Amino acid sequence: GNALSCKETFSLLYYEFDAATREPPPWETDSYKLIGRIAAGDGRFNANSEVNINIEVKSIPVTKKGVYFAFRDQGACISLLAIKVYYITCPEVTINFAHFPVTPTGREVTLIEQATGKCVKNAEVVEPPTYLCKGDGKWTLPTGACKCKAGFEPDFDKQTCNASTVSVCPSGKFKSDVGDDLCQPCPEHSKAPNSGFSECICDTDYYRAPNDPKNMS
Repeated sequence: GNALSCKETFSLLYYEFDAATREPPPWETDSYKLIGRIAAGDGRFNANSEVNINIEVKSIPVTKKGVYFAFRDQGACISLLAIKVYYITCPEVTINFAHFPVTPTGREVTLIEQATGKCVKNAEVVEPPTYLCKGDGKWTLPTGACKCKAGFEPDFDKQTCNASTVSVCPSGKFKSDVGDDLCQPCPEHSKAPNSGFSECICDTDYYRAPNDPKNMS
């Protein structure tokens, strides 16, 4: 007699839309775009009679607000065990004292998205901070930066300028400019009685001219 056989492939398709409906769009071949034909792979069983599970990863360029996926089976002798739909993002990160939120990648793998950072607390912009989010979910090429304000010492490991005993200039020290400089001890005949001073106060009978360096005694 004739040997019976069955297909070991199925088709994966998608349909994009901008407005959701109660029912999925009617099945029309021309409406759906083919992502690919998925094959069973090397066989359903290995030498130990254990089931082989094949994993396929596909990507599509999403250009609308939503998408339907369709699986077209025309008599395949395979089972579809699980489906995972996801999108890739670049993770939240802080660099150069600027915070960048979770950022979705571009709609194509080859596209790069530029994100704009926001200065951490007690820092200010010296050049607008930007970071490029690649299609594989990795950041690259940071530009620009924020710097800690006067009176706040940078913590490079934590990327903070927070008003704490770690980062704010303690009493007896000062930091006069925005930047990465560390706090300096008050010059002779001056004091900083509290934390967070941008310049030290001269002792009684001692004066500093407005144009003099802040570290001058």
